[in-house]
Order: sequence, then C-alpha cells, then structure tokens
Amino acid sequence: MIVAGQRRTWFVVEACSTPVGRVAARTLRSRLEAVWTELGAVVREPGDAESVHRLRVATRRTLAAFDAFRSEEHTSELQSRFGI
Repeated sequence: MIVAGQRRTWFVVEACSTPVGRVAARTLRSRLEAVWTELGAVVREPGDAESVHRLRVATRRTLAAFDAFRSEEHTSELQSRFGI
C-alpha cells in the first residue's frame, strides 16, 4: 500500500540486465501511482497546502520520467506497453 507523502525510488530496476522497456514501464507505473495517491490526499484534504505541493512534485517527477524515456530508440516499445 502506498501512503501519501511516501518517498519513492526514481527508477525501478531489478537487475542490470533488465530491458529498458521493463524499467520504463515499472518506473512510469510507480510515478503514476504516486500522482494518484497524492491526488487522493488532495481530495480528502482540499485545503492542505502540503498535499497540493506533494501532488505537484509527483506530477513533475512523472513528466520527467516520461521525458527520460522518450527517445527514438524506445518509443515503439513504450507505446506497445502502454497502448498509446
């Protein structure tokens, strides 16, 4: 279970031999789960500035993760994994 405000690792890697597509999928899933969790916290406590701040940080980190994995080499693999 993920708790609002919980720290997360930047990349989700099992081993050095893990394919980049799997690392990307797991990392992006983790980042999106953080956004979802923080969004829930904001909905429960709409006036809590710290919850809003954590949501903004989680969103920026998610966008940065998408940017990190956006390359010509891996685009088709990510598109197939995420159905986009």
